[in-house]
Amino acid sequence: MSEITEVKEALDIIKKDVEKYQMMKSNLESQIHSLEIQKEATGRIQAVEMRSQIAQEEARLKLLGDKIKEKQETIDFQERALQERIRTLERRELEMVDIDAKRRELVNERSNFHKYKYDVELELDKAKIIIQEANQKDQELAVKSESLVVREKGIAKQERYWNDAIGKLEQDIKAFEVERQNVFKPQEVVNE
Repeated sequence: MSEITEVKEALDIIKKDVEKYQMMKSNLESQIHSLEIQKEATGRIQAVEMRSQIAQEEARLKLLGDKIKEKQETIDFQERALQERIRTLERRELEMVDIDAKRRELVNERSNFHKYKYDVELELDKAKIIIQEANQKDQELAVKSESLVVREKGIAKQERYWNDAIGKLEQDIKAFEVERQNVFKPQEVVNE
């Protein structure tokens, strides 16, 4: 049994008590009325006794009325407290529903996060493979670059050698030309 049901049952019991006391008050008022009618019907002697009884009864009824009024105020206070308790319980129930909705939303977000994390990890693994391949290519290019530098130095040496050889050959050609011109220079005819 939920707290709301218990509170509603307590409220029903209080309402029944109020109805019972109102019935008692109504009965007592009827009795007073009938006593007043009897007072008018009887003689003066009985009237004095009746007045005394009525005064006593009125005092008793007033005391009882005050008690009923006090009880009614207590019941009204309890009813307001119970209504407030019901509102509090309903508010808590709504909060629980809201918490359940937020819990479902959190589970959904957590699931989305794990999917996103899985996708990012896959991308990261792919990126690591690409980086590893790039590093391997970089190493291959570095080896090729070193090979090219060595070849370039070799070619530069060969170029210097050939430049030197061409320079020497050009000097030899010039020297040969000079010599050839000297050797094949027509001899001057001497007149005798």
